[in-house]
Order: sequence, then C-alpha cells, then structure tokens
Amino acid sequence: MDPLDFREDAKQGLHWAKAPNCARSDDEITLSMGDGELPPLYFESSARKDHIRRILLDIPCKVCFDHSSGKHYGIYACDGCAGFFKRSIRRNRHYICKGRGTQANQCPVDKTHRNQCRACRLRKCLEAGMNREAVQHERGPRNSTLRRQAAMYLKEVMAAEYMPPNRNDGAVSSLPLSLPMQEHLSPDVKQAYPTTPFPLIMQLARLPAPISLPVMTPPPVTLSRPPVLTGQALCELAAHILFLNVSYLKTLTQLSSLPLSDQLFLLESSWSELFLITATQMGLCLRSAMMLLPDTTKDKWTPQEINEMISVQTQLRQQALDDTECLLLKTVTLFSPPSTLRASPLSVSTRRLHEVQAVQRHLEDVKRTLQSHDIRTYPNQIRRADSALDMVPLLRTVSREFIQDLFFRKTIGDAAIERLLCDMYKGSF
Repeated sequence: MDPLDFREDAKQGLHWAKAPNCARSDDEITLSMGDGELPPLYFESSARKDHIRRILLDIPCKVCFDHSSGKHYGIYACDGCAGFFKRSIRRNRHYICKGRGTQANQCPVDKTHRNQCRACRLRKCLEAGMNREAVQHERGPRNSTLRRQAAMYLKEVMAAEYMPPNRNDGAVSSLPLSLPMQEHLSPDVKQAYPTTPFPLIMQLARLPAPISLPVMTPPPVTLSRPPVLTGQALCELAAHILFLNVSYLKTLTQLSSLPLSDQLFLLESSWSELFLITATQMGLCLRSAMMLLPDTTKDKWTPQEINEMISVQTQLRQQALDDTECLLLKTVTLFSPPSTLRASPLSVSTRRLHEVQAVQRHLEDVKRTLQSHDIRTYPNQIRRADSALDMVPLLRTVSREFIQDLFFRKTIGDAAIERLLCDMYKGSF
C-alpha cells in the first residue's frame, strides 16, 4: 500500500487528541504505600515487568468507591484519590466548586466523575477521613516510586483538562489548553475530516496526495499574547503539551509500522523539539517561563546559553507557521536522519535505529508533503518550506535538560522524562 494513501483508515474517525480514559482504575499506578497494610486480597498484573501493582478487590476507596490499594492517609483509598489529596495538601490548593445555586458543592465524586470537580473531590477526601497531618509529615518517596508519582501527576492533569469546558475550579484559568482549531487548517484537510476536532492531518499517510490539493490560501495562525502563568499553571500546561504530542504520535501510521524499539528511540530523540514546537504554537514563551525559575536553577546556564536557546524559539515564532506546517514540522523532526538522533543514557530503547531506510523514506515523504502544501497555500513564498525545514537543526541546539528544568523539574524531580514518555506512548498508564 502506498504510504500516502490511507484514506480508508481515516473513515474510522480516530482522534489524535482524544484523552485517555483516566477514570479507569485499571490504568492507575501505585503512588505510594502511605501507612498502608498488606491487602488481604489482591491480584497482580504487570504493565511492565519491573512493576507489580496491588489493588484490593474487596475493599473500596472511601472517596470514589473504586478498588482501593491499601490505606493512604488514614483510610482505604485508590491511588488516584490518594495522589490527588497529597498534591492538594502539599501545594495548599483552594478549589472552587463549578456547581451553581443548589448544585454548589454537590458534584458527584465516584469512579466516573471524580476528575470533574476538584473542590468536591477534596471535600470528599476530608469527609472520608483523610488526614492532612499525614501528608505534611510523611517521608519523601523512595527512588523507585518517583517515576510512578510523576506518571500519576501527568495523568491527573490530563484528566482534568479534558473535563467539560465550563468548569471553574479556580486551579487554572485563561490558559490556551487546546491547539488552534479548524479555522486555520488547510481547506482540503477540513473537507477530508469535517467532524474531527483535531483532524488527523499529521497522519501524513492520510493527507490527499500533494498533486490533488486545491489551490487555497487560508490565513496564517496569529498567536495571541501569551497569558501570565503561575508556576503551577505552567507545569500543568507543559504536561498537557506532552500528552498532546504523544497522542498525536500514536496516530502516525508510518511510526506504528516501525519496530517498537525504533518508535521509542525516535520519541526519546525528539521529545524536546516536539515540545518546543507545540509550546510555541500555543503561545508559551520560554523567556516568560524563565522568570518563574529559582535562581539556583538559572545559575546552571550562562546568560549566553539562555539567550541562544530563547533565540531559537523567537526564530520559530517568526516563521508564522500554520497548523498544518507545525504538525508537518514535528513529523519531520521525528523522522530526522539517524545520524542526528540522540538517545538518553536512561533510554528504554535499544539505543540504535533498526529500520533506517524506512525512516528515511518517511522523512522524504513528509518533506514533500510540506513542500507541496506550501507551494499551493503560499505560492508567493518560494522558500517557505525550506525555511521551516532549516529550523530542525536549530531546534536540536536547545538543551533537553533546559526544557526539563524549565517545565518539569518542579513536578517530576529527577525522574527520567524519556521513560515517562515511553510509558505514555505504550499505554502503561
């Protein structure tokens, strides 16, 4: 089958930005044992061979009535409610119920609805008997639990972001928590996927062949002035971007056709570049984020290094890429030549690319699609596609450690973000 002809697949109506089913306890990962007891009845299943989860089958969570995983902060609770309670108390969060009138503070808190209202969930945790003092005085987590805690944090953030848009819990406000919608997408893409909130334009195989694209000129994306973010809001937005990127990659037919080790290697090698492209598209500014860093972290980087990395984002913003170009550029970055790929020392992949020729073919296909799109959409900008492609080596000059310090160190500590991303990609949580 021609790799650029998967139109039948598109009829399945897949959504690359669809949120994971975060209400399912089967997907949740043990956060900590707290003051837990060995469960009298449990089953063991392993999403990863190095990780055994224990979930009680006969004792429900006193907050949401899902299966509990032992005692947490004084009561039997599931990992999701225990993790939510701990983060809320440690960060001294004050939520506002989104209910109005007689519905205020009456939101259901159960397995299905527990992520919809953080105010009511916290109230239910306290009413069920969770102890604030137990959170304040518990020891720090073992190294073996850090990554699971980070995974749970990212999952909880994503669950909240996909709740109905009229929520008003006071935790995050006025954030651009979704990518620009269809009004700025190429007309040919909108016609092909009229009912898809986030059209599968980056399922490049599903784009119509370049020769058949109609000559239309949509307006370029105009980014609004970035909002002023608090440290917590910045971390939540960064987690949202990670999920968007991983969700998108899971829809790429070309990527899924490769061996899993190659898929993970490509993800590990490009995650920070993909993050920077999406962050720029959403109006998230590195310079503004720098203002929220503690001085001890800023001191890791010289002013020249910081300015050079910020300059890369400035150049990317000046490209004024439309939505189609942004996603195509991310795919070009993903399939960049193997000689430029970098694996983390903590990589879960085999640290080398096996299907080199297949990756090169995919890369050339994506480049041709980008060039065709720009020729037809911006006929007067002859070098537009080349200028966008020139950004790939520049994006790789931005240190991934800098990105992690800026957006993730506060929430996941020293946990290897590459491993978290691979777990997300494989659906381990």
